[in-house]
Formats: sequence, C-alpha cells, structure tokens
Amino acid sequence: MKEKIRQMGVFSLVIILTGLVSFPGEAISQNRSLEGQTVVLYTYGGTYLEPVREVVIEPFEKETGAKVVVDDSCCQRLQAAMEAGQFIGDVILGRDQGAYLALGHEGWLVHDERLEKIARDHGSPEQFQSPSMLILHSYSYLMAAKSASIPQPKTWADFFNVKSFPGTRGLVRDTPMVTLEAALLADGVAPDELYPLDADRAFRKLNELKSSTKIIMNASGADQINNLGTGEIDYGITYSNRAFIARNDGIPISFGYNDAFIVGNGGAILKGARNVDGAVAFLEYHMRPEVLVRMAERNGMGPVYEAAAELVDPELRELMPTSAENVKVQHPIDGLYWQENREALHKRWVEWMAQ
Repeated sequence: MKEKIRQMGVFSLVIILTGLVSFPGEAISQNRSLEGQTVVLYTYGGTYLEPVREVVIEPFEKETGAKVVVDDSCCQRLQAAMEAGQFIGDVILGRDQGAYLALGHEGWLVHDERLEKIARDHGSPEQFQSPSMLILHSYSYLMAAKSASIPQPKTWADFFNVKSFPGTRGLVRDTPMVTLEAALLADGVAPDELYPLDADRAFRKLNELKSSTKIIMNASGADQINNLGTGEIDYGITYSNRAFIARNDGIPISFGYNDAFIVGNGGAILKGARNVDGAVAFLEYHMRPEVLVRMAERNGMGPVYEAAAELVDPELRELMPTSAENVKVQHPIDGLYWQENREALHKRWVEWMAQ
C-alpha cells in the first residue's frame, strides 16, 4: 500500500485520504461491513432503474457485501403503507426535494444527522443539506422547441408570446409547480419576488395563453419528447434529463437553461426502515463523485455538487443543469412553499385544466 501511494504522488494521496477512490480489491476487503445484510430499495422502474442498477446497486453490492432488494413500484403503495405502519423499504430513491419535504411533514422519513454531514462534506448547496434526505443530483424544467429551425424562446415572456413564437404549447399535467412560476415571470414578476405565489395572477396569465393557442397537457416526460419530436407541440416545458436523452438519441429538439427552474432529486430513509445503517451506506455510495458522474452521463441528471459536476465529460457538461454556466441562469424552486400549498394549488390546477 505504501509503495502504491509513493508511486501515485501527493494529489492521489489526498484523494485516497478523503475516501474518493480506493485500490481495486483493497476497498472490497476493507468495506464489506454489510456482508450478509439486506437493503430494500423502494424506487421507480423502467429507464430510471436501469442505470441505477448498473452504476449504483451492483458495484455497491460488490464492495460492501450487501444485497439490495428492489421494489420498483414507487410510489403507488407508499401512503397506504406508511399510514398502516407497514414496512415498504429502507431507502426511497428518485423523488424530488419537495416530495421529501411532504413525506417528512407526515413523519414518514427517518432523520439521521449523517445524511446532512454527507451533503455538507461534499459541498452540496446549503438548501440541499438536510438530515431527512440526501439530494444527489438535479434536473430542470426548461423551455424546449421542436427544432432549431424555429425561433427559440429565451425567457418565459417569450414562451407566453404566441405572436412572436407561434405554435402549440406543451405543459406538465401532473403538477402546477413551475408552470405557475413561469406564468408569473412572463407577467413581469421579479424572480426574487415569486414567493408566495400570486396564484390569481398566474392563472390569469395562463388563461391568456389558453385563449391564444392550443395547449397540450403532457402526462409524462416521454410525452413531452414524443410530442415535440413529432411536431405535435412547437414549444413545451420539458424535463432537462429527458431533453438530454432525446438529444443523445438524435431527436432534433432544441433547448436551453436560461430562465429554467432547477430541482433537487435524491433519496431518503423511510420510517420503519429495518436497516438504517445500510440505507445510509447506500446513499453515501451513491453520493460519490465518480458514481454521480457516471449517472449523469447516462441519464442527464446533473451531480448536485460542483466538484462532481466539473468531472462530467466536457462534451456533455454544457447539457447538464448543474454546469457552472447553466446554474447561473436558472431559478430555484421553493420546496417548502410547495409542501405547504401543494394540495390547494393542485386542486385549482385540475379545475383549470378542466375548463
């Protein structure tokens, strides 16, 4: 071991001592403290789970000796299970910060100071440091156009300007979050004065949009891309990770991060967890810079802290929500506001869509 350190030099020694990398074989022998233990992961399936299995679960199992059992039905049974006091998993993975705030408000998350320390030690933004969740990466709600050959909106005022940017609009069906903020910015509200949201003003602006062009409500990220790719939608609010994957797949949509809204996404420990230490270990492994970078290059979710974000392949970094340049031009979502007001605003949103 001493000879390896001597050969690798001072910089590598610093990396080793901070725990960012380890030598093949040695990490396994040193870190198999979870040998024979099980960690139950409650998460999403499909295209979300595939890279998680390859980049996080399988190497975590190999290094620690733990067995990760996956329930990919998130999050259909979550509320019923929590209300009944039933065990559904140790770790929940793939939810946004606002969702975790809501779960924490219900008392359904384990508070563990180690999660906050992990975030702080990695240099995560202060708003993402919490003992009840570990925010791992970010994605954004941004403006996308069906192609680069049509005028490109740079602001939400542009997006709502049907005269200068004619065509259909795509909005996110399942939540009014971001759409209400976008409407207010389009109506002249300053970014630092968004919250508390003036819902009346936002819905008036949305009524203007509805009366001036066709609006299509996208039920999923897949719908967002499919409708842009086929030209059914000219301009849409789109998840940045979906736009990233579409670009990699050769779908010629156009998008940028100016005026976008950035959201934290990650994991938490569920109330009733049977293996809290294993859950913390799993989330800490996922937080490693090399793990977040591999995830980012697969699914477009930007590493939440700068030291990891800077390690993304330069050719892909400009497409990430957490690149230094893109972070500067985006707005944060007030997760606490949405946790407190989600139910009332969602009810009003459903009524608006039905009009």
